[in-house]
Amino acid sequence: MKKFFKKIGKIFCGAFLIGALGFNSAQAADNSDAMNLFREAMTKSTDDSRIVHEDIYFVVPKMQSSLEIVAQLKQDSLKAAGEFGLWIVGDDGEFHPLEVPFYATLNAKDMNIYFELDKKWKKFSVPTLGAVATDIIATPNQQETESFMNDVKEVVLLRDTAKECTMLVKLDGNKIADEMKAEAEKNPADNGTADEKVFQDNLTNYIDAGLRNSEIWYTWTVNKENWNTVAMSLNLSGLVQQTALAALNDESQEWSEYAQNILETVAYYSETKAFTFFLGDDAAKRLEIPKKVLKAEQVNDLVESKK
Repeated sequence: MKKFFKKIGKIFCGAFLIGALGFNSAQAADNSDAMNLFREAMTKSTDDSRIVHEDIYFVVPKMQSSLEIVAQLKQDSLKAAGEFGLWIVGDDGEFHPLEVPFYATLNAKDMNIYFELDKKWKKFSVPTLGAVATDIIATPNQQETESFMNDVKEVVLLRDTAKECTMLVKLDGNKIADEMKAEAEKNPADNGTADEKVFQDNLTNYIDAGLRNSEIWYTWTVNKENWNTVAMSLNLSGLVQQTALAALNDESQEWSEYAQNILETVAYYSETKAFTFFLGDDAAKRLEIPKKVLKAEQVNDLVESKK
């Protein structure tokens, strides 16, 4: 599944990386011209060390969540800060919030996450994931860039000026699913219990169905002077809905009433979107980890941290 997550991760970061957009065929440029412009932007964009701001939203009835990330990538190491938010509407009609600020550092040897729960800062370290995560966020090589471009089904040019262009990019879910399946066969899941293997196999099958039965697309604005990303909006609603629907329709599963209700809500009512833009150099102060945070209590797993 690493191949899939790497591709999605690259999209989230943009070139550092709605419904309907409301455009018609008269507004769209010739598809071949749009595809050529897309390929030019993909191949000419340079390494980007700007500070990126990412907002990811997941919304269902009675609940919404958001993940704000401010990050900077330099030489395959990452500094990040942000906040996870969860808001649930109770039977009393009031919002019940959970807000978790965090910092993160990542390089090929280590990954550290600092987060605050119940007014206490805690630190969670995952050295074994450092290399994997670094590979995901690393600048793609020529082969990876070409592979990604081959997964694009259609590009529509929405706006083109001397300085910027905005494109609607539709991905080919079947191609991505085929590549994910081939990658999984070459790199089988880590050894674990029989139950863990069944879970991983089922999850892979659900995502495979989600990819094949949904449309994945994003809008992308690039600066034509240096081909860097200006802004991006990624719509993953269809993928998340169809993945949940595949799980819901799995006749081999006996879901509890609670689990079935969750899957039905996600499959029929959820919206999942991400928005990317860039900040100025002054935003670097948000990435500085305060001394009190660096003194956070070490926890061995996220379950323990909730105690």
